[in-house]
Amino acid sequence: MKNLKVLNLSGNFDIGGTIPPELCILKNLEFLKFNNMGLTGQIPEYIGYLTNLKYFAIEDNHLTGKLPGEFSRCLCLEELRLCNNSLEGTIPDEIFKMSHLKHLFVTGNPLGHLYDKAYCERRIHQNFMAFKRKELEYKNLPTGIYKMLTQLFEPHELKKAMQAQPLFR
Repeated sequence: MKNLKVLNLSGNFDIGGTIPPELCILKNLEFLKFNNMGLTGQIPEYIGYLTNLKYFAIEDNHLTGKLPGEFSRCLCLEELRLCNNSLEGTIPDEIFKMSHLKHLFVTGNPLGHLYDKAYCERRIHQNFMAFKRKELEYKNLPTGIYKMLTQLFEPHELKKAMQAQPLFR
């Protein structure tokens, strides 16, 4: 079991409970998907022990509390999906500094501080902006995002960046 790389228990709503601490012994885990399982409680700090994790999805549960900054220990993490829980507070700065993180989905949570200027600037320059209409509805756009985008680029540079990788598809 220690060599397990993929664990998908999604859709098993009857499981419920909290994220088990035994999960952290799966050091080789790369893909973890716990969507729609009726999970409660907080995302534990020991999630940071999953250092080989590339994909983590724990959407459509009943998770509460703040996001642990320990996600930043997951150095390989490329996609983090936390939609439709009851997570609150702010997204830790450590998450915005994760060099491999390409996709962060947090809609459906009362989170603040969604878009750090340095994070957006880095992602735009690297063409990794991955906003899609279905993940980030128009009504949920942070009010300052348009102003932020225009401050990051001169108008002609913004146009080139938007043509290279449109914000919405």
